[in-house]
Amino acid sequence: MSRAKLWINFSKIMLVATIIFAWIFSGWPRIWQNPPIPPEIQEAEASTTNLVVTSCDINDVSDTTCYEAIIADDGSSDTLATKTEHLDAPFQTLSANSVNSATLYYDSWGEMGAGEDWWIYVKDTRDGATICSVDPAPEYASETTDSFDCSAITAAQLSAGVWLYIAGNDAKGPNLNNIEYIRLYVDYTPVVYSVTLDQETFSYGTMNNNTASSTLTLWSGAGIIATNGDTTAKFDIYGANTADWTLDAATSTQNYYTHKFCNETDNNCLASGPYGASFTALTTSPVLLKGSVAPAGQVAFQLSMHTPNPSSVYSTQSAVVTVQASAP
Repeated sequence: MSRAKLWINFSKIMLVATIIFAWIFSGWPRIWQNPPIPPEIQEAEASTTNLVVTSCDINDVSDTTCYEAIIADDGSSDTLATKTEHLDAPFQTLSANSVNSATLYYDSWGEMGAGEDWWIYVKDTRDGATICSVDPAPEYASETTDSFDCSAITAAQLSAGVWLYIAGNDAKGPNLNNIEYIRLYVDYTPVVYSVTLDQETFSYGTMNNNTASSTLTLWSGAGIIATNGDTTAKFDIYGANTADWTLDAATSTQNYYTHKFCNETDNNCLASGPYGASFTALTTSPVLLKGSVAPAGQVAFQLSMHTPNPSSVYSTQSAVVTVQASAP
């Protein structure tokens, strides 16, 4: 007996934009190189997966036997044994940018009498509108794998959740039809999360030990603008160690520096001064910048940096700050 192959795309595709900062300490000439560091644009490629049902009801009542039968091709089955019996089963949801094609595969066998038949539908909600169907479904005396096209399904329907509906012909007597595994095979384009920045590189300039500087004082305006791509996304932000200094929440020890951020869009970063309470210390792990950004939406943010107290290294350092877009 044939089996549909299972491919699941576990990766979340995202575009990471990087900002580079550099500074040196007093006593050295100001050195700043501005190499082109554009963010790498990642294109979504088609992916495939088999969606399986997450539960199963017989005549609107949850039934374990029904569920086990239609998710495993192991010889077990569920039977449409009464005149009015029907099965409802929700499929797994799937986040997709678009659907290239979809096919429903099923394994069944039946011993129906003359004039008896049965139907299989994929619906947009439970007992909702039909997306695709086979009506009547084929009848065989032995187990057979069949399929029908369901390419009319949309990305929005997959995201909301679609339903399997199976029923016998109510106008006839009891239909003996045994149903085994059901798979909804989908070829789709994954959702792409992306973010671009209007400032990719800049310099804090020459700074002394144990001093602070901020984008609030470097230039006027709302700070750095992060612009979302075509899909609603969450923005996270995180920092990094430099070649010689460790990123930390405080600079009380040698070769430790701080980098902080403030969401200018949601907070008045000036209210508490350029290094005040409205700023949050960056770490090397992502922290939330904005929980939900609409397509083409923007978030402005400010940065502040505090040099080590003291430093044993007096050369140009580059600190990377990453803004990351992902599923909200």
